[in-house]
Amino acid sequence: MGWIIAAGVLMAAAAGLWITMQHGCLPFVRLNRKPREGQIRVACVGDSITYGYGIRNWSCNSYPAQLGHWLGDGYCVQNFGVCGATASLQGDLPYEKEAAYRESLAFRPEIVLLMLGTNDSKPNNYRGQEAYAEDMKRILAAYRALPSRPRVYLLTPPPAFSVNGNPVAFDIRADVIENELRPAVKALSNTEEVPCIDLYAVCENRSEWFWDGVHPNADGAKGITETITAYLKQEQQV
Repeated sequence: MGWIIAAGVLMAAAAGLWITMQHGCLPFVRLNRKPREGQIRVACVGDSITYGYGIRNWSCNSYPAQLGHWLGDGYCVQNFGVCGATASLQGDLPYEKEAAYRESLAFRPEIVLLMLGTNDSKPNNYRGQEAYAEDMKRILAAYRALPSRPRVYLLTPPPAFSVNGNPVAFDIRADVIENELRPAVKALSNTEEVPCIDLYAVCENRSEWFWDGVHPNADGAKGITETITAYLKQEQQV
């Protein structure tokens, strides 16, 4: 009888872990596959918005997962999002100190979609617009210096919304994203001559796309994916 109870407990635990993972709530789990010969390697670099935190059916509905489906078999799209990550090295979770960052470089991407900044807006992380721009410039330079010579796209962080009149979740400051981070990304795009995909503009009137005001739901991830795909097609990358 004891082994039956133990087996039941293990099965329940495994089911719980699976359900948790499928809601994007196990940020240490990645489902990236080794690229096949001839596939174009696409690295999605960012924070929990990239990772797909809290999204239903995460393995299919995060924006990198949807992008891989939309682009098709000729592409290998990998998710290098890190929940809580900052562009700032002085932030509470610098992206450059994470294993995902090293893995994204070793992946030898040919296309990089770089979106960081939402967590930089927090009061304990934010050091001003100029410092944020310098942090993003440093990360951008690391990818541009890869032997694979990837085409790097800067993505503005999407807006953050208040839910039911409550403050924006996670101490994220919507005004900093709108008035300082978004302009900084667009300015960096101009000075460094790299394309910018303005996700803020795409999402600013779509609060229903964000299940907690910060993280996209499946529809929000789809909207992001459609925008990125259209931009890549416009540039004849797809």
